[in-house]
Amino acid sequence: MDVEEQLPVEVELLWVSPGSENLPIYGGMVNGGVDLEVGLRVQRGIDRLDMSSFRMLIGDTDVTDRFSHVTPISGGLMLHLMDVVECEQVDEVRALEGHISIPDESITLSKQIFLRPNPGRWHGVCSN
Repeated sequence: MDVEEQLPVEVELLWVSPGSENLPIYGGMVNGGVDLEVGLRVQRGIDRLDMSSFRMLIGDTDVTDRFSHVTPISGGLMLHLMDVVECEQVDEVRALEGHISIPDESITLSKQIFLRPNPGRWHGVCSN
């Protein structure tokens, strides 16, 4: 058995887009659901991860069934989720929690995502 195979997977949740404090999810964006991209840095064990390794929650809502695909990027992976944010979730900060499960390992990662009402006086379907 290779020494690297015995070392645990090392993963860091770097970013969520949109949903950062600088690029929040606004009310007008969630009318049909918002697609999210989640960036992961994988220091070790990338070959042991695939889409079935991940479970994702926003607050208490399991959005794992919204996974579209996983794309390899420099130094890690980008997870694509479709239609994950609904109108009633606007104007708060929520935890995005990722769970990675592979044989003999379980990892939990989290990041805040920011949901904001529409800027200015603009009112749309999902404005507050």
